[in-house]
Amino acid sequence: MNGTVSARYLQPAETCTFQGGGPSKVQVPTSLQVLSDTKVIDLSYEGCSNSAYGIAIAIYYQVLDQNSQPIASNKMEPQEKVTNLVINGQHQPDPAPNWVDFGPSNYPGTAQFTDANGRTLDAPVGVCSGTPVTETATQQYSVLFKGTRYPANGVLRTNNWTMTSSSAGHGSINNGGDISKSR
Repeated sequence: MNGTVSARYLQPAETCTFQGGGPSKVQVPTSLQVLSDTKVIDLSYEGCSNSAYGIAIAIYYQVLDQNSQPIASNKMEPQEKVTNLVINGQHQPDPAPNWVDFGPSNYPGTAQFTDANGRTLDAPVGVCSGTPVTETATQQYSVLFKGTRYPANGVLRTNNWTMTSSSAGHGSINNGGDISKSR
C-alpha cells in the first residue's frame, strides 16, 4: 500500500502516512448502502408464527464514507432510533426514541459492531399480528466510533417504513426507496 488507505478507518482528525507516500485520505462514515442480500426471514424472529399477519426482513448494510467508498472496519457500532410509530391508524409510544444498538438480536449474524468489511446486519425488521395490520415508522441510523457519533448530524440513513398485511401468512414492507419485500 503506497500512500493510500482503503481498509483502515480513521477519525476525521487523523492522517496516516505510508513509506513512500503522502498522507492518506480520511474516511468518515456518511451513509449506509443496502446490499443485495437483504431477504425475507421467518416471522418467529418477530415473535409470531409464519401463519400470522405480517413480514420480517434482514437488511445487510455497508457503511460508506464521504466519497461513497466502503469503510472496512470492525470498530463501528451501528445504532438506530425508531419514532413516529403508527399501527392501524393509532399513534404508539416511540419504541426507541434514543440511539440504541440494533445488534445483536435473536437473528443469526447480527452483532453490536460492523464486520471487518464495515458491513452490518439489521434483523428482524418488520411487523407481525394476529389480525390484519398496517404499520408505519421512521427509523434513523447512526454509527458510533470510539465514542463519537457519525455523521456529525447523527443520521447516516432514514427509512420511512410502511408494513402491511391483509391476509394471514402474507405481508409487505417498503421504505419508499431501495427496500421492498413481500411474502
